[in-house]
Amino acid sequence: LAGATVSAIMQTRRLQEHTRDIVDDMLGSVQLIGELDASVERRRILVDDHIFATNRGEMLGLEGDIATLNAKIAEIIRAYDRWAVLPGERALWQRAQADLRELDPPIRRALAASRDNHDIEARRIMEEVTEPFARLDRDLDDLIAINNRGAGEDLTRFSMIRLRLTMTLIAIGLVALAGTVIIAVWASRQVGRLEDELHRVARLLEERNRELDAFAGRV
Repeated sequence: LAGATVSAIMQTRRLQEHTRDIVDDMLGSVQLIGELDASVERRRILVDDHIFATNRGEMLGLEGDIATLNAKIAEIIRAYDRWAVLPGERALWQRAQADLRELDPPIRRALAASRDNHDIEARRIMEEVTEPFARLDRDLDDLIAINNRGAGEDLTRFSMIRLRLTMTLIAIGLVALAGTVIIAVWASRQVGRLEDELHRVARLLEERNRELDAFAGRV
């Protein structure tokens, strides 16, 4: 009984740790996807700013910011890759990466055209990638939805396990209580039997004493 109680308690603690891990994983993955989405959109805005810029120094500054964002996007991709383990998530994540790679050449061409002050050509190039940007945005939204759904399913499953463990602990407690009551009843009966035996012995002693007293009186 004690072993079963300890086992149930240990399982409950492990379950609590798993629940925390699920929440942390979900928050971590969703945060990475959010950062990726924001970085991609920020890079798009910087490219538009580059097209509108006329000063060479301003263009160089924007290109530096874009290069920094490119490095951040690559870092996020590496960091998120280990999170893509839920059903359907790996395929969707690979498609999102393909969308990202598809955007890189047009962005480079747009920046080159803008650098040569071919702004109309640069705007045309960016307009042509409107659909890839929208597709990437949908893929990232779907990734967030998958993570939310997966975390919800895991939490539901662990809630059921936790409920069963709780019922097990309650059952163990009830069994222990029942055992205690049985032992207490048994002990009470044993004490009662001992008291009855003591009373019987006391009565016998009392009778023997009276017999001895009577014998002594006759003597």
